[in-house]
Amino acid sequence: MSASGAIAAMHGRIIRAFAGMGAFNEAGAKSLDELGLRFYARGIFRRMERRGIIIKTNDDRYYLDKDYYDARVKRLNVVRPIALILLAVVIICLIIFIR
Repeated sequence: MSASGAIAAMHGRIIRAFAGMGAFNEAGAKSLDELGLRFYARGIFRRMERRGIIIKTNDDRYYLDKDYYDARVKRLNVVRPIALILLAVVIICLIIFIR
């Protein structure tokens, strides 16, 4: 896995932790321990916080920006089918040209 792939995987892991706990607003904010992110990808987490993707509350809990999450899900719902189609085309081409 490339460095950018590893970063994307960690980014996704952080987002899934928030989404899995329903931490999308201050009332639902969770601590890093609750999210299972205490020592996870600290640099990526801080970068997401600086960009406003993750918001910190006054009592050291965090939540994920719901608008960002919704836009990400929408984007992935477009990209995934295209990627699967391209993968299928590549596999078919390999099968045809290997024979």
